[in-house]
Amino acid sequence: MQTKRKPALPEAELLDHYYLASLQNALGLAVTRDVLADGLIEVSDRLDHLTEEAKLGERQKASRIAHDIAGSAGHMGLQALSVAARKLEQDLMAEPPEPLLDRVADFLRLGPVSLTALRVHIDHLG
Repeated sequence: MQTKRKPALPEAELLDHYYLASLQNALGLAVTRDVLADGLIEVSDRLDHLTEEAKLGERQKASRIAHDIAGSAGHMGLQALSVAARKLEQDLMAEPPEPLLDRVADFLRLGPVSLTALRVHIDHLG
C-alpha cells in the first residue's frame, strides 16, 4: 500500500513574512540579504548532518541537530521548518519505535522546499 505524500506547503505558510519584514527593517536590506544567505548555508549543512546521523541510527545526535535547526530556522523566518524541527526533536527524545531514518525522512523533505522559498524571498528583497 502506497502512502500519499503531503503536498508542499505554499510559500506563505513556509515563511514568517512579518518576521522577515521586521528583520529587514531592523538590519537594512544588504545586511538582511547577507544574514539570510549565510543562514541558508548553515541550515542546509545541518540538514545534511541530520541525514547522516539518521542513517547511522544516532537518535540523540539527530535530536540535538533538530534542536539546532529549529533555532536557526526560526531566526531566519523559516516558520514551518522551525516548527517541524521542534516536533522532530520531541519525537526523537521520546524514542518512537519506527526506524530513525524513516522518521526523519518526512522532515527532510520539508527542508529543501523551505530553503527554496527563502531563496525566492531573498531574490525579491528590496
